[in-house]
Amino acid sequence: MRAGLVSWPQVLPLLMVSAPLAFAGGLVPLKQVMFLTILGGALLASAIALFLQADKMTPRAVPKPLLLALSGGVGLLAGLSGIGGGIFMAPVLHLIRWAEPRRIAAFASLYILINSAAGLLGQILKSGAHSLAEPALQYGLLLGAVLVGGQCGSLFGMRYLSPRLLRVLTASLVGYAALRLLWQAHGPV
Repeated sequence: MRAGLVSWPQVLPLLMVSAPLAFAGGLVPLKQVMFLTILGGALLASAIALFLQADKMTPRAVPKPLLLALSGGVGLLAGLSGIGGGIFMAPVLHLIRWAEPRRIAAFASLYILINSAAGLLGQILKSGAHSLAEPALQYGLLLGAVLVGGQCGSLFGMRYLSPRLLRVLTASLVGYAALRLLWQAHGPV
């Protein structure tokens, strides 16, 4: 936002559609196999989309109803899967050429923050606040590491890595995580 990469009139409607659906997705009870399948499948689709993106991209006008539908669908997926959804939304925005890569990355960070909060609220209402107490104590230190790592990664990515290298590294990492989740859910195929 400090770099002027977020246009509030452009992104606010997308967030207003996705956040309630992320909340609703967080309320849905899922068995572990279904959760891992949804998360792994969505991450694998994101990795493939990242690999398919063109190196050079000229933004083009995208119909607002399409953007709102995509944002809502990804918001619901974010709530179901328990992650912010930026890793799903960013490749889609690249494929439809919504904006230049740095604007998409900036929006994805904001998208993750808003949808993570909404999905977490749904999870808390579904399972009760007590269900988060043990994980919060167990993984609380990781929150600090995630915040520091996220800021360092954002700064490094914005200033030092080419968009192509950043995209390939992200796609590789996301693809690896997706395959591990799918393997965990279903074992050898």
